[in-house]
Amino acid sequence: MTLTATTLLLLVLTILSTSSAQVMQKKAAIELSQGTTAEHRIWNSSIILSMGLLAVGMGLWLLVLNRLDVSLAYPLLSANFIVVHLLARWKFGEEIPTHRVVGSLVIIAGMVCLFSGTAQ
Repeated sequence: MTLTATTLLLLVLTILSTSSAQVMQKKAAIELSQGTTAEHRIWNSSIILSMGLLAVGMGLWLLVLNRLDVSLAYPLLSANFIVVHLLARWKFGEEIPTHRVVGSLVIIAGMVCLFSGTAQ
């Protein structure tokens, strides 16, 4: 199984949808901690959006797994860590300390190693 442009696009969309879902879960946690009514807790738009994004991500992930070996595809999901860092910085103003930047660079280096093995 090889990494085609279509498969790469599906993988990127999977990462974006699942990372966005994680950020929406954080937003929901903040909203729920602010003492809302029981009805608002059940119909919280951030929770509903998060569940929708997770469902989309799972569907996309299944398409990726049809095209790639899981031993290649799954480690590439580590890009979620980097995307979540960036989204949390943008959405919540969270700091990204040096040790997280270094960790992200290690993840990127690992992904480059994985990609280099697919170009045969």
